[in-house]
Amino acid sequence: MKSISINVVALLFCAVLFVGCAAHHVSNGTPPAPVSTLEQANYDNFQIAVHNRAVAKAVTAAHQAGFIEKEYYDVISREGINITKVHQQLTPLLKDQAGLRINSATIKTLLNTLISSADTIADAAFVKDPNVKQQLVSEAQLIGSLANTILNLLQGAGLISDSWAGPEAQPIELTYRMGGAYGSQHCGKTCSPDRGAGRYHA
Repeated sequence: MKSISINVVALLFCAVLFVGCAAHHVSNGTPPAPVSTLEQANYDNFQIAVHNRAVAKAVTAAHQAGFIEKEYYDVISREGINITKVHQQLTPLLKDQAGLRINSATIKTLLNTLISSADTIADAAFVKDPNVKQQLVSEAQLIGSLANTILNLLQGAGLISDSWAGPEAQPIELTYRMGGAYGSQHCGKTCSPDRGAGRYHA
């Protein structure tokens, strides 16, 4: 039993080291290379998906246990699906610097949409179990904070325009599951999906 416990601790320690090094370049015998703004933005963007999955698991478990009313479950599900779709559209736009400025308006739209959806999830976290409620609020706030950090990083480094004087961003179409059907929403500067009963799975 003692041997198993030691092995588990060792595995957890290795996992922490792996995650901690994910955003850094490490070479043998040399100091870690500085992380670029774009690398940090991509790492933070990856973390948005991680926290959104945590929201999905928590709200699904709360719903199955009867800790959350269907009305609020549907709101959180809808916004979680929205975050997933927006994240999928944002990720390829952060791959290289060449396309950042030309997609400035779209990137800012997507990041602000993530912040808005995260705020809505936190506001809708009416859960009877206080621990689950706190988890939902915390995960949602982390999503919003990460999106805001990415926006500030890119603008502060001049990688996207602080003020956009070019043409309007092209509308973004989000498609998401509503019960047995699919709905879609066209987004300009702001985006919020239709008020359908989304199905959000962990």
